[in-house]
Amino acid sequence: MKFTQIPLVKKSFLALAATVVAGFSMVALTNSAQAVQIPYENIGDTSLTTPVFNTYTNVPNGVGNEADFVRIRPSDGGVTNNGNGGVRNALYVNGLNSSCNVGDKFDIRTYVHNGADDDYNDNGNGSSVANGTNVRLVAPLNTEGNTLTFTSTVSATSVSPVTDTARLFCEDGKSVMLKLVPSSVKVYSSQYGYKDVANSAVNGDPLPIGSRVAGSGDVWGCWADRVNVAYTVEIVEIPVVEVPDPVYVCDLLTVAVVNNRKFKFTTNATAKNGATVKDYSYDFGDDTRVTVDSNSVEHTYAKEGNYKITVTVNFNVANEVKSATSENCVKQVTIKADVCPIPGKENLPVDSKDCKEDTPQVKPAVTTLPNTGAGSIAGLLAAVTVAGAAARTFVLKRQ
Repeated sequence: MKFTQIPLVKKSFLALAATVVAGFSMVALTNSAQAVQIPYENIGDTSLTTPVFNTYTNVPNGVGNEADFVRIRPSDGGVTNNGNGGVRNALYVNGLNSSCNVGDKFDIRTYVHNGADDDYNDNGNGSSVANGTNVRLVAPLNTEGNTLTFTSTVSATSVSPVTDTARLFCEDGKSVMLKLVPSSVKVYSSQYGYKDVANSAVNGDPLPIGSRVAGSGDVWGCWADRVNVAYTVEIVEIPVVEVPDPVYVCDLLTVAVVNNRKFKFTTNATAKNGATVKDYSYDFGDDTRVTVDSNSVEHTYAKEGNYKITVTVNFNVANEVKSATSENCVKQVTIKADVCPIPGKENLPVDSKDCKEDTPQVKPAVTTLPNTGAGSIAGLLAAVTVAGAAARTFVLKRQ
């Protein structure tokens, strides 16, 4: 089906038209993957037998160059408000300047035209029909910005995809946020009118479209089979996000005894909301100070005494170094003199002159019984008898 102002292509020129098609070749251009553009005025000299999307320039009735197929306009109440013109009229532009006030709404339209000759549609089975056609709609929703870009890509089976963008420019560099207006996504074809589409079609999976049957994926090659997808966005208040203050605290210093003079110190600290631990500075109370990356450190005291240990945790906070300590990060330790290991001298310092390893020690006397055949009762009785006789003789001599 063609516009009445387009001359019909005579069958006798089909061979010549096929040669022209080869010249266009339907290859993609640059990064936007646009097909080679064909002037609308010369459409009567062109017969495309296979699908190609948005290939004509200077199309009348507010369409213009089909390569600029994603456009934006201030919304006047929704894309269905003006019937067919609601998705194709000249109010749509590819770049729109706006004051971007909260509550302002904008309609975004994606235009799809399969430029193949309708003589090859063959009632939906011909070479002109684009199968598996879909549109991917991408919008800058729920993000802040002052230049907001809307992108659409049209693709189909064995057809070069095409991509285009439209932009909303906020005056004075104002930063805004957009939301999708609920139930605003529509698909339009003159063959079946408007069809509602789920909001998930924006920033979701590619949306299947069809020119004769909505969502079928089949777009016929005909001017009357153009498909438009449109949705509405609204400027909303940018939510105020309360950023919690950084937290950096020295929670606890714990002390573990390694030996009489050596201790292990461990520090627990809290760092969150942007704060991170840098290092730990220890004052051991004996004029010794160290700063370490680890939260544990060991220290040996040279002599006895009472020592106050303080740890200060250093934090990185907003590109500054902040330090913190607390009552729980201060401890007291007592070092006693090493005691004498000799029994009876435990209260003496180990280095005193009275604590010497060679001090003689009195050993208890041990009485050894004679060997009388250990294990026999007779031997045992004999030993007892001998011992008793010796004791009696000793007593008599004393008398």
